[in-house]
Amino acid sequence: MAHPRAALVREAAARLGTSIVRTPLLEAPSLNRLASARLDKKDLRVLVKAECLQKTGAFKFRGALNRLLEEDMDDAAARARGVVAFSSGNFAQALALAAATTGTKCTIVSPHDAPPLKLERTRDYGATVVLSTAAPGVNREVAASGMAAAFAEEHGAKLLHPFDDWGVIYGQGTLALEIFEEEEDVASLIVPTGGGGMLAGCCLAAELASPSTKLFCVEPAGYDDHRSSFESGARTPLAGAPAATISDALQASAPGELTWAVNGPRVAGAAAVPDADAVDAMAVAFTELKLVLEPSGALGLAALLRGDVPVADGDTVAVVACGGNVALDTFLELHAKR
Repeated sequence: MAHPRAALVREAAARLGTSIVRTPLLEAPSLNRLASARLDKKDLRVLVKAECLQKTGAFKFRGALNRLLEEDMDDAAARARGVVAFSSGNFAQALALAAATTGTKCTIVSPHDAPPLKLERTRDYGATVVLSTAAPGVNREVAASGMAAAFAEEHGAKLLHPFDDWGVIYGQGTLALEIFEEEEDVASLIVPTGGGGMLAGCCLAAELASPSTKLFCVEPAGYDDHRSSFESGARTPLAGAPAATISDALQASAPGELTWAVNGPRVAGAAAVPDADAVDAMAVAFTELKLVLEPSGALGLAALLRGDVPVADGDTVAVVACGGNVALDTFLELHAKR
């Protein structure tokens, strides 16, 4: 395993340049007051990194494009052989657009129950989509990853991992660099987490640009493999049958090997957020910031508002709103049930 190098996050930022959106870091006095009141604190500042406004509607485009611009993919033969990856939707869309941007053939293996909107958009970006087969007691992403590996071996495509890949990790970390360039005094950064690629990139960016910032990991309840890993002190896969959650983008069954090597010694704490609190945070983001977030994208804000992250009076807390790929009818249905 290669050693993580924080400086490569800055190299990724230079490589990506203006091909990605420098998403806004939003602040609203009403949200500051709401968070301060819920947490019984004074003068909290809440900054929301709106990665829901990134190309393809999620932070994943940063890592996907950075990976396809790296040396081993930067030639006609490699692009003709193409790439294959497993994804429930956000990395699928990101890699599809990155492949179209670079002229690379792309195949995506998605879990059988991936959201239809995400599958439709992935096809619209030009990728071939293959659905995995459901297997009782088998994590949906484990099943899809196995099919993707078999496809790569059969067709000679490059197998790309959606989070356990250094190029992807460094690309995702560029969002945190942008935060630290705009705000020097961030006490805590809250990062929604599936396999840990974005979290690892943010850890390395903080090491490079804001060493005093504490990083916190947030997962859906029932998929808290990072929290279990931090408690045990070792990378710990989920036990038992897969859980049910509306946060479809964050259903990894275990931290990645590379991501755990970065996150294990660097993350200050972890939380698991129930679905109902994710929906509440979606409503808060819509009301206070006019942002449409998918449940996964709202987990960081939910964890803050629940009091899962330690804060002090006057703290500036940054939250990554990592995605907004939710169908209108789903968004309305979720909020009608509140």
